[in-house]
Amino acid sequence: MMKFIHVFAACLSACGVSALAATYDVGPGQTYTRIGAINWSNLAPGDVVNIHGQAAHYNEVFYIASTGTSGAPITVQGVPGPSGEPVIIDGANAVTDSQFSWVSTQYVQGLGLVVPYHASYINIQNLSFTGAKIGNSFKNSSGTSNAWSGCSGLYILGPSDHITVHGCAIYDNDEGFFVNSNNNVSSSITVEYCRVWGNGIANSYLYHNWYSESLGITVQYNYFGPTRLNSAGSQFKSRDVGLVFRYNYLDKGNGSVPDGNGGLISYQGNGARKMDMVDIQASALMNQVSNPAYQTSYVYGNTYINDNLQSADCIHYGGDDGLTSNYRKGTLYFYDNTFECIANQSDFYTMGIFDIETTATVQADNNIFYMIPRTSGGTPSGFCWMYTYNGETGTLKLGINYATRGIANCTNSNSATIIGGFSDSNNKLVNNSANNPGFVNPNTDNLSLAAGSVCIGAAGALNAGVLPTYNITTEYVKHLQSAPRTSLADLGSEQYVSIVPTAPSITVQPQNQSVNSGMTATFSMAATGNPAPTYQWQKNGVNVVGATATSYTTPATTIADNGTQFKCIATNSQGTATTNTVTLTVVVPAAPNITTQPTNQTINVGQTASFSVVANGTSPLSYQWQKNGVNVVGATSATYTTPTALITDNGSVFTVIITNTAGTATSSGAILTVNSGNSGNTTNSAPVITSAAAAAPNPAIVSQLITFSAAASDTDGDALTYAWNFGDGSNASGASATHAYAAAGTFNATVAIDDGHNNVVSSSVAVLVAYAPGGGATAPVPFTVKSFSGTVKYSNGAASCALTGALPGVAAGFTPTNQSFGVNINGAITSFVLNKNGTSSNTSGLAALKFKLLRNRKTKSTSFTGGAVPFTLKLRNGQWGADWGFSSTLTKTNYASTYSVYLVLNGITYGMNIPVICSSKAHVSAKFKKK
Repeated sequence: MMKFIHVFAACLSACGVSALAATYDVGPGQTYTRIGAINWSNLAPGDVVNIHGQAAHYNEVFYIASTGTSGAPITVQGVPGPSGEPVIIDGANAVTDSQFSWVSTQYVQGLGLVVPYHASYINIQNLSFTGAKIGNSFKNSSGTSNAWSGCSGLYILGPSDHITVHGCAIYDNDEGFFVNSNNNVSSSITVEYCRVWGNGIANSYLYHNWYSESLGITVQYNYFGPTRLNSAGSQFKSRDVGLVFRYNYLDKGNGSVPDGNGGLISYQGNGARKMDMVDIQASALMNQVSNPAYQTSYVYGNTYINDNLQSADCIHYGGDDGLTSNYRKGTLYFYDNTFECIANQSDFYTMGIFDIETTATVQADNNIFYMIPRTSGGTPSGFCWMYTYNGETGTLKLGINYATRGIANCTNSNSATIIGGFSDSNNKLVNNSANNPGFVNPNTDNLSLAAGSVCIGAAGALNAGVLPTYNITTEYVKHLQSAPRTSLADLGSEQYVSIVPTAPSITVQPQNQSVNSGMTATFSMAATGNPAPTYQWQKNGVNVVGATATSYTTPATTIADNGTQFKCIATNSQGTATTNTVTLTVVVPAAPNITTQPTNQTINVGQTASFSVVANGTSPLSYQWQKNGVNVVGATSATYTTPTALITDNGSVFTVIITNTAGTATSSGAILTVNSGNSGNTTNSAPVITSAAAAAPNPAIVSQLITFSAAASDTDGDALTYAWNFGDGSNASGASATHAYAAAGTFNATVAIDDGHNNVVSSSVAVLVAYAPGGGATAPVPFTVKSFSGTVKYSNGAASCALTGALPGVAAGFTPTNQSFGVNINGAITSFVLNKNGTSSNTSGLAALKFKLLRNRKTKSTSFTGGAVPFTLKLRNGQWGADWGFSSTLTKTNYASTYSVYLVLNGITYGMNIPVICSSKAHVSAKFKKK
């Protein structure tokens, strides 16, 4: 059988990344000794961060918020130490570098050891995450100590997308692996060849080995071990949209966990369900409930060994929070899985395979379901298809499957829909008289099919609902390996293979490597053979101690390693095979050399300036710009653009320091000249008004909020201040301000604009405000001025009379002898009650109507007559037979008056001002027409 070994080379050439991408090495003897010493905000597409293994753990917390591309992802990976030491990120007494202060200390910091956050196209591989658990503590970016509580080893926080996690170990945390889409969606997640075990909180069902809620996730080739001892959490819990779970191994609670290097770690734990696939809870995913990808899940090619003593059901599908409208109601395709259940009847009288909520459906095809006792000679637990103690009503559709004889439909008498089974007239269940599927050795968890197994050749065709996208192409190989599956004729997660011994054959040759002195180099190969070969790398023909895997990473290189030759020998009982011999080239890093110096720049106040430098030398090069000898925060690239300049920046000197592993280089100083903007002279110019003072609404009503605005520019780039004087003793600041007048009148609002250099310009606007007796003034609705349809008559020197404020359609200063205007009363008002001095003269109307004629806030004498609309309002100097109006005679030369007319409807006052100024005696009258 050909096996696929997951090997990732650290070198750039092996990853196919552009030579322009940077490589950052962390660890003993490397460029950086701490993970937090790297400037994580500088990571660019194609960059690689190598964290090298060491005897001590890396007790650090870090965040990845960078963006790669599909062709050039950012890679953060572990590289084994000189003696094969793994890279372990440990939460015990972990510290967070101050560069991560941008992360909210109250929310994000403390979620997990490594948190991709606002990240895209990130590969995280060959790292171990542990210790984020109750009882341990960490320090956040401000140095404050915090206790871990309910936290994860690896936590993906949305918005993040295209995150691939490969070859990692996640263990001994409160929550193992977690994907969060609560406020922003995490999407396109792939997790493969990882080991997840020993997570959870004792006596709690809320924390799990795995908990994900995302939009699009593929989980494949992983090992899921038991949860923490006495934890009631699940081995795998999903609220995902678009779940594909395939070719994984879900182990029993008391067993041996693979260490990732071909060995085993003894571990005793447990857990509740094997899999828990339930409803969406994240607010950012609530719009996906009707998405077919949410209603359909694919679980295939997995191996399950269940000896859990905390839950009587194994596979839960549908929902769990009680909001059934959000439950999954589509189909779980569960096919080509091998499921072994280990329990005595004293543990569970009956154990159910599926727990299906509401109207969800499980389509089960080509699986093996086998029950054996937990103790030798014991009576196995009863076995049934569906757990129904809580009244579950889902549907199970059974295709061809192997099942232990005697399997029942349900755990009790509750009715659930099961199509298929031994009682089905079209019996599709496979079994034999020995009641044995024919595993090689189930007592040692070897669930491969032995020769003569009843499951060989018994499979049916795959359901049309899974083809072609979710066809079976691969199978899991113990442990953390995979192999092609060339036949779908057999039931279960592994096809039967007749073992034919073969000598090793090299299928992938190692390649020459070139690295800088001080860096490591990784060689990799692949081979087939049966039995599986063992491997031994040689350096110049001598065995390298401990180099017995398909890949080998050198210690940090020196110039003495230049020209060293490497090869690998694969051996099994049938023979040996040797790879090609490859050569290691070690290059002495060159110190930075500046080839283009930054140049002087001349700009005006308010503009920006850009300085740039060109240098060569061994990558990666780091940059730090300085202004007058002081580091500029965040100026760490080959180009630096200043903020908008002030006149005080004139004469500043900018330099840049360039650093790599071989040394530093400092540029010559570039001088910034800042002019005032007036042809190079240093005289400060006054601001220029670009938008005159304005008020809206204008006219307005007493107590109505008016917005004032103005704008100006300044050629010197000076910061401008705006000071408003509203003409009534009130003031405010800002280019935009609001104010409400407490009384009626015409007010002159003025804004003074100052550039800070004693240059002040101003602009004014006249504001007309109607006096509103009784208070509570609002916008003039339903009483609104629509158009001029009556007349305003001026006499006795009419030509010298003018409007001092604006009316609708009439500008201030208009001086006609006659002008038409009118009002519109909205609403169905059929009669009015007219009041005089608070006494009703007509009580038959539907609404109270009160008129006041005011002149400079003083009530003129009025007379009233009442009745239904139309009605007559009789004034001292005249009477109109339609609607209402007013008149008055000006008796004094140059006497300014503002006439205000008000309508009170249902206790709400509406009104308008008619401002008039005449240079001689005049008679002014107005007739308002009801439109």
